Amino acid sequence: MSRKLTTYTEPSVAERLARAPSIDVLRLLRGSLAVGSIKGNVDPSEKTEKMWEHIFWRRVIELMLTPGGDCPTYIYNEALRWSKPPHVADAIEMALKTACAFRNPTPQ
Repeated sequence: MSRKLTTYTEPSVAERLARAPSIDVLRLLRGSLAVGSIKGNVDPSEKTEKMWEHIFWRRVIELMLTPGGDCPTYIYNEALRWSKPPHVADAIEMALKTACAFRNPTPQ
């Protein structure tokens, strides 16, 4: 008798975080993970949780630097409300400066 292999139809949490199309979707994903953790429905290992955080913050910066995407200042203001390590805060500050300089170049 052969055993049926499990087929997953939903993308993983890491994939969802990495492909979030906007900061609003990313915020909702992070919130649902927090609620799931509180309720006991989501119980990632420490290593997995660190990986999710890394992907999350990388996606925040990617969204800030995406031309034609959400306004970088809107993303920055959303990210201000979330606790983050100091090096991530510095990276977000740099991304905001870069995105604003790119979108509003100074006249020569």
